[in-house]
Amino acid sequence: MSLVGEAEKRVGKDRSKEFNSTMVDLKILANLALYHSRRIHAGLSYALFKQAQDVAALDDAIAHEAQAIQAWEQLVAAAGDVYNDDLMMGLPSAGLSGHWKDELGALKKGLNALPQERENFRPASTQNNASVARLLNRQPAPGDDDEPPTLRHQPVTSAPAEKPLTITAVVQDKSGVKAVRLRYRSVNQYQDFRTLEMRPMGKKDEYQAIIPAEHVVPQWDLMYFIEVIDNRGNGKIYPDPEKETPYVVVRLQRGNVPNRTRR
Repeated sequence: MSLVGEAEKRVGKDRSKEFNSTMVDLKILANLALYHSRRIHAGLSYALFKQAQDVAALDDAIAHEAQAIQAWEQLVAAAGDVYNDDLMMGLPSAGLSGHWKDELGALKKGLNALPQERENFRPASTQNNASVARLLNRQPAPGDDDEPPTLRHQPVTSAPAEKPLTITAVVQDKSGVKAVRLRYRSVNQYQDFRTLEMRPMGKKDEYQAIIPAEHVVPQWDLMYFIEVIDNRGNGKIYPDPEKETPYVVVRLQRGNVPNRTRR
């Protein structure tokens, strides 16, 4: 946001419509990122409260939720009347149309319910909440496994259409692997991702799933990524979104069917 302010300061009164719309979009994106970063903490703290019945975690959730809604209010102010009140961000039947300001009422209603929940809270029994306090402070206890599983995988970048597609990965974790899941769909944004549980194979630490031939359709290329989680709840996806494109595209070998790539 500071860079947006600096840009507006430097351009002065000599503003084009393109500049104004770009600044609005940057403010929306910045506040959207701020909202989600704060709400993640609120959600984690609330989950800890429900699990451990520690009121300190609920207080933490209330504080972060209030900060998240403040960021959403800033987003709405930035959008102003620049955008139409009925934006098509997705299927209207799924509640994915409208304007950002439409969400404020529901967000504030949820926030207002939290203090009431705190007032009505009665702990079932005295509990040792050291683990909750540790998690709220983001400090792992000595000996804890706070690292996600390691995954080795040779990306499949080419395969024949209308044939089963085998995906294999080697997954390891010192606290044990809880789940390995393959998520895939055609390179077509109208499709939802399908999920296959990757099962252990004969080789040590090797997991495998087979995409059915009927899902490897020739009209579109295929895309996939892998989710892993250990017995301590640490997880990640491959490819790592912090380092590369978070999915693998499989270019399908087909006959005369046109090659379409739509994400």
